[in-house]
Amino acid sequence: MKKIFTVLIIILCTLNISPPFASRFIGKNCMCQWVWLNPYPTANNIYCIRFINSQTGYAACEAGTVLKTTNGGLNWSVKMLNNSSNLYTVHFINSNTGMVAGEFGAAYKTTNGGTSWTKIAINDSVDFRDVRFRNANTGIMITGYNCGNFFYKPRIYKTSDGGLSWSVKQYDYCSWWLYSIAFADNNNVYVSGERSLYKSTDAGETWDTVASNNFQKMGNRSVWFANSLTGYVMSTFLSGSYVFLINKTIDGGNTWNQYNTGSQYEIRSIAFTNANTGIGVGRNTGVFRTTNGGVNWVKFSNAADSSRIYYSVTNAGANRFIYAGDGGIIYRSLNNGANFTRISKSFTDETINSVSFINNLTGIVCGNNGAIFKTINGGTSWTRQTCPNAGNILKVRLFDRDTGFAIATNGRIYKTINGGTIWNAIYFDSLANGWSTADIPDRLTILITGGYCKHAGAKTTNGGISWDTVYVDCECGPPPIPTGCTTQNFVSMASNNVYFIAGGHSDPHMSGYPYVLFGFGGGSRSFGFEGGGDNNLIGFADYADTNYGIAVGGRGRVMRTNNSFRTWTDYWYPIGGFSWINYLSLADSLNCLANIGFSQTGFNNSGIYKSINGGINWALCGVLSNSLTKIKYYNFNYAVSWGPYGGIIANKAPGIILQTNPPSGEVSGSYKLYQNYPNPFNPATNIKYQITNNKLVTLRIYDVLGKEIATLVNEKQSPGVYEVTWDASQYSSGIYFYKLTAGDFSEVKRMVFIK
Repeated sequence: MKKIFTVLIIILCTLNISPPFASRFIGKNCMCQWVWLNPYPTANNIYCIRFINSQTGYAACEAGTVLKTTNGGLNWSVKMLNNSSNLYTVHFINSNTGMVAGEFGAAYKTTNGGTSWTKIAINDSVDFRDVRFRNANTGIMITGYNCGNFFYKPRIYKTSDGGLSWSVKQYDYCSWWLYSIAFADNNNVYVSGERSLYKSTDAGETWDTVASNNFQKMGNRSVWFANSLTGYVMSTFLSGSYVFLINKTIDGGNTWNQYNTGSQYEIRSIAFTNANTGIGVGRNTGVFRTTNGGVNWVKFSNAADSSRIYYSVTNAGANRFIYAGDGGIIYRSLNNGANFTRISKSFTDETINSVSFINNLTGIVCGNNGAIFKTINGGTSWTRQTCPNAGNILKVRLFDRDTGFAIATNGRIYKTINGGTIWNAIYFDSLANGWSTADIPDRLTILITGGYCKHAGAKTTNGGISWDTVYVDCECGPPPIPTGCTTQNFVSMASNNVYFIAGGHSDPHMSGYPYVLFGFGGGSRSFGFEGGGDNNLIGFADYADTNYGIAVGGRGRVMRTNNSFRTWTDYWYPIGGFSWINYLSLADSLNCLANIGFSQTGFNNSGIYKSINGGINWALCGVLSNSLTKIKYYNFNYAVSWGPYGGIIANKAPGIILQTNPPSGEVSGSYKLYQNYPNPFNPATNIKYQITNNKLVTLRIYDVLGKEIATLVNEKQSPGVYEVTWDASQYSSGIYFYKLTAGDFSEVKRMVFIK
């Protein structure tokens, strides 16, 4: 009997593909390359964006992400630091030297233009909010109020050696959050914060409070100086309702004039290109422009993305502004802010609820407001499909290139038999009350639930020909389901009669435990967790088969079963400590991935974790985004994670080994390297080889110039016949060579890739 070993090999080459949906090397650990399928360049929130000249700029983002542009913001490269902390600030001294910093003590310096970053040890608990340098040696960095479980008052740090070491110069027990730094000249520097504005006249050695203009009664989000005399402070004042003000000085801070922006929403960041023209950005498409030096502000009436927060705006050269914010969105103006063009690219900005791939090229994604898209080229391009009256689509499943199902929250279920060109409604429950979770384990079985009380869901076991309504009676549910209105948080099915439903109260003020229902062999039973609360709440479960599954949730809980959830083996904190586990997915009974969105210990445990022993031990395999909440790990070694703002990432790197199949039994003969098949190929081909002794085996791919472009195998292997699959979809057509080395044996063969 053949044993199938799934192997993921780290690819050593770095890709640099053109947008809009470019492959970017952003992580290597356990799994190969993770790439953003949507949007470009990232779906991570952008918290700070700054330019050092009209062409070169950097952005500090969520989850240890750093962006760089060298053509004025049109194209961006992505760099992932080995840290999942949000990065709130970036500043470059010159074209090579700069710093990024953020929460949980994250502070990094580069001296080669962002190619590599070195961590600077300052304080593991503080929350860095801004960093600014006046010259190559002198810089100021400030902190927020608290981070995680560590509470402290804000601090002002100074460096005199280019950021290698920092000392605290201001540690005020009476102040609140600090937000922003601005150098007016070589000696005068300002720091703005909640109920505070500080000024130093000796380059940050000593600090005084600016007592004028009621700064101690306002939230001062941003400070910006055009020169030694002209500066601005963006403030928020609560007087019945919030008032958003611009404070302006033209005499170096001796006096300040105050102007009402007229904004209904908080403005977080301001920047000017000249003495008159400035842009302010903030909450709920808060994009404002002034052309008279900040006296009057006009809101853009046609601003898109009304739910987003814009965190940062910067002067990007003469007459140029760039602002950025939630979901990696970036806008640019070349005409002094008269209008803006979106730079970030996306086929959808809707929250993605479900993803289904049948191989590493063909898949469907669905989301809110009827969003459903299909790709046949691994995410390079997407085609929008239509489900009439679909509303929010919560689940999609594609079984082959033609057949699939889609389930909407409004009681409608759809089926396609032509690859999604046409989706026909096959069921509608007009009494459905907010379906929120569903599973489709096979072509015949669909179970939907999640609504309150009666008409909580529906089920079919014959592919939609007939349906049974699923009821949940709140007042007489089986113990330990509490009385009162309950919700179902998720459902997971291994087969028609093996299922798993978890739920709890929709109202956090109601008493009672979260609950789980199991079904197997036609029967069912319920299970409650002692003590209740989110410490024990099961968040999600997945099956490798009808017997084996894993459930995760609460603050670090992992539970395993090998008998259809009849009994459990309970593990606490196996994934980086006290972490919130959002979602997990099993490719088989050993290989699984989990998406960790929050951690209270370790400070950098958010990300994607992998287990190769059925959930007992885990290792970080991708720090990608703190907001991507769901993940799917297919048994053809293709992984996808998704979430808000259309964010989708995938493990689809060229050179990834899809499968190795060493047959059991004795191997006779000598070492052999077989001709790949098919040949020519598009886009994948199989490479078969035989080894006769325990040796270190390498299998590498080379282009026609002899440059190594991928390593498929690099490990010690036992005697056997092996077969690997190489996917060349990200490479150009042409002649390639593959070389097998095992001990003293070495052989090279040629293959042809034709797109």
